[in-house]
Amino acid sequence: MKYIVKEMQGAQSLREGMVVESETLRGAKVRAAKLQAFRGTVMRVEDMDGTILALKVNRKWTNVNPDTKRT
Repeated sequence: MKYIVKEMQGAQSLREGMVVESETLRGAKVRAAKLQAFRGTVMRVEDMDGTILALKVNRKWTNVNPDTKRT
C-alpha cells in the first residue's frame, strides 16, 4: 500500500509529501520516523486520498482516523 509522508513545522502546516510503500501503517510510521530530518517537527502519514492516518508529535505517534487499525 502507498502512503504519503510529510514533515511539517506544525500539525496544520501545508507541505508537499513523499510517497512511500509499506504493507502496514506501522511500517509507514517507521519509514516516516527514519525520514525525519529535523528535531521538533511533526510527521504526518496520509493515505493516497489525503486522509490523515497518524501524527508524530514530540516523539509520540497518534492514530488520527478512528477507522485506522491500532498499529
